[in-house]
Amino acid sequence: MSDDNEPSPGRRNLYVSKNITIGSHRTSMRLEPYVWNALYEICNRERRSVNDLCTEIAGSRSECNSLTSAVRLYVLRYFREAANERGHAEAAHGQGQTQDAAHEAAGHGAPRPRGFMVN
Repeated sequence: MSDDNEPSPGRRNLYVSKNITIGSHRTSMRLEPYVWNALYEICNRERRSVNDLCTEIAGSRSECNSLTSAVRLYVLRYFREAANERGHAEAAHGQGQTQDAAHEAAGHGAPRPRGFMVN
């Protein structure tokens, strides 16, 4: 059985549409599966619902006209602010080393699984 959030090879539609509620208004958003997964991860970390977080994003968007663009920008900023030099070093960023090799060299064993998991 295929996960709706993971596009199958050759699948043309790379977006997943989901219903959300912004304030008291129900709407839908079409995002890439990896953006949905990142958004769910943020919500889990922050102990907030997707609707609550998207309502906040919608209310504070100034650089973007569309909600989907604002959500993508929020996700990027969230994880970029969380990135630090230790994390970059462990991921072998800027060292010309693959992520799998860096993961093993850091003593973490076998390479990490690819992609994100949906909760």
